[in-house]
Amino acid sequence: MKMLGRVYIAAALVVLTSTVAAEQTGKLPGVRESFTAQNFAARRAALARAIPHSVVVLFGTKSVLDTWEEQRYNPHWHIQNFRQNENLFYLSGFDAPSVAAIFDTDSRVLQFYAPENTPAIVEETKRLQLPAARTLGQFEADLEKAASGRPIYIESRESYAKGPSGAFVVAGTAVGTYPRFLPGGTPGTFREDVIQAALVARYPHAEFRSLLPVIREQRKFLDAEELAAIRKAVSISVAALTAGIGAVKPGVQDIQIGAVMECTMRLNGSQIRAYAPDIQTGPNIAGWYTELFDQYDLANRVMQAGEMTLVDQGAEYNYYQSDLARSIPVSGKFTPEQQVLYRAYQKAWQAGLNEFKPGNPFQKVGEAAAQTMQDQLAQLPAWARPTAMQFVAATRSGAPGHFLSTTLDLHHDMQAPLKPGQVMAYEIHWFIPEKNWRFTIEDDILVTPTGYEVLSQALPRDIEAIEKLMAHPSPIGCSAPADPVAMRR
Repeated sequence: MKMLGRVYIAAALVVLTSTVAAEQTGKLPGVRESFTAQNFAARRAALARAIPHSVVVLFGTKSVLDTWEEQRYNPHWHIQNFRQNENLFYLSGFDAPSVAAIFDTDSRVLQFYAPENTPAIVEETKRLQLPAARTLGQFEADLEKAASGRPIYIESRESYAKGPSGAFVVAGTAVGTYPRFLPGGTPGTFREDVIQAALVARYPHAEFRSLLPVIREQRKFLDAEELAAIRKAVSISVAALTAGIGAVKPGVQDIQIGAVMECTMRLNGSQIRAYAPDIQTGPNIAGWYTELFDQYDLANRVMQAGEMTLVDQGAEYNYYQSDLARSIPVSGKFTPEQQVLYRAYQKAWQAGLNEFKPGNPFQKVGEAAAQTMQDQLAQLPAWARPTAMQFVAATRSGAPGHFLSTTLDLHHDMQAPLKPGQVMAYEIHWFIPEKNWRFTIEDDILVTPTGYEVLSQALPRDIEAIEKLMAHPSPIGCSAPADPVAMRR
């Protein structure tokens, strides 16, 4: 048997080193103030019921390779500060870097391992009512003992394991938009791939399974503490988009609107952005965000009178994310033609929204929006009907959005019935390339026992409300919270 050792830990885990931030008096409620140890224990108990008589292995710190892969279409992505692995945080609330964990679903004990048991690590384990952390040097022996005769669940990129040999069935290959010699550019070079290969080699007789299908299903339903965090993330995003939309006017640069939104998010308590500002104007608006990433200044246009722009941005607060967007006229007023099309689009969007009900499949949302647009075809200008028909086809067959929690979860389950506690970013798009127009409304929707709640209801989406917001353009700058005390609640 080969020893994993500290060399493997340093190389394979690709962990970042940092210190746990000290508490700051007067700051907005952070992770430590927002989640209870009892709630994390309840999540672990639910996972234990789903995969009894098993062992779960998790590694901390959101890895550079993970974020690189997820953000491969993001032109503004860069290595960010420490961020915990989402699943490890979801199950423990542990906010310190460079750790590993073993969760025994029989005893329901979550054991952490750290390079050393620093005062910060001791504080974290006590706060979360967890056993004292052990050193990473003890990890290998403990895993071998715990996993004897039981399957090991890990965060594999493959969807399931093949038999007791530990060989995985590959469900897909990694896709990169960067040179294949770079980390993540070739299948097998992601952190999970490296860890998986090392574990399979170290424990050739163990049965390995992917944790992702199980935990993704569990995390689709947000509990009360998660909902509180995501509501705050949404409220911060609403403030940011309101500020950004209010600053749109002819002569303003796209990146200036992005700067207004990001600064507003930070002033309102967002630790990091959920994704980079997506501002598309003029000829860029009819394309996809992915088409802008490889041109240095294509995403830095000066907005012109008569154009439309897409304003799309999301904040992260205490690990939970939001995602909102609006299409608006640069001049502050929709033209008569734009009004006709926008109202038809909004009617279709509303028809889809009405289908957010427990028991309805997610796909029904898109089907309702598509059918409503199809019913309006005869009332649209003849020149607009071809793109409206394209909207109908794309919306009927495509995903009308994605799930939200600690990630912008793009794993769609279109046929599964919606259930209370799920939160989705609902977005459908009507592209009109010949006019350089695009109509997009994206709101964050909570499925309730009786229907839905639009968490981002405060962000204008009607023509009159958008025009009112834009009637008095704001100067380029940041919008601080009107009531800092209220932001703490």
